[in-house]
Amino acid sequence: MIIPVGTFYQELKLLEKRDGEIKTKSITPVRFVPMTGEHTEE
Repeated sequence: MIIPVGTFYQELKLLEKRDGEIKTKSITPVRFVPMTGEHTEE
């Protein structure tokens, strides 16, 4: 599973379950911005 972790500045983390243990690996720093405006169908 890949998830963003953090509040404003985030980091993508890869979580893998192997032999009953969860391994975590940092992938890359990211920053998601809030979506604005209304959704339009095209």
